[in-house]
Order: sequence, then structure tokens, then C-alpha cells
Amino acid sequence: MRVSNEHSGDGNRLPPFRGTVDWAWAEAQAEAEFAAQRVRLRHRLQDRDYPYPRVIQQLANLITGNFD
Repeated sequence: MRVSNEHSGDGNRLPPFRGTVDWAWAEAQAEAEFAAQRVRLRHRLQDRDYPYPRVIQQLANLITGNFD
């Protein structure tokens, strides 16, 4: 997430004073975005169409040096 001091017309909240950043709001916004990403990732991990267990096992084999 990019924190900007510039006003944008897309409904973003303005900082309290020009040239400052409302860090509490920026942190809350970032946490909300990360939470949404975690939900999407959890959903994808439960998707039966993608072979996650096989991919994870292949990565584990690469990390341990087992190239079978």
C-alpha cells in the first residue's frame, strides 16, 4: 500500500494537515488490506482445482535438497 500526502478524487481520506499522514488510519487501512489478502489466500488454499499439496511437497523437496 502506498501512503500519499496528495489528495485523490477516489474517496480516500484526507490527512488532517497538508504534508502530514494520519498514521493510525494508514496502519488500519494496511491491516484491512492484509486481512483481505489472507482471506483470499485461505480460500485459494481450499480450492480443490489447484494441486497445492503437490506444489508444497515439491517446494519442501527443493528446500531439503531431495530432487526426486
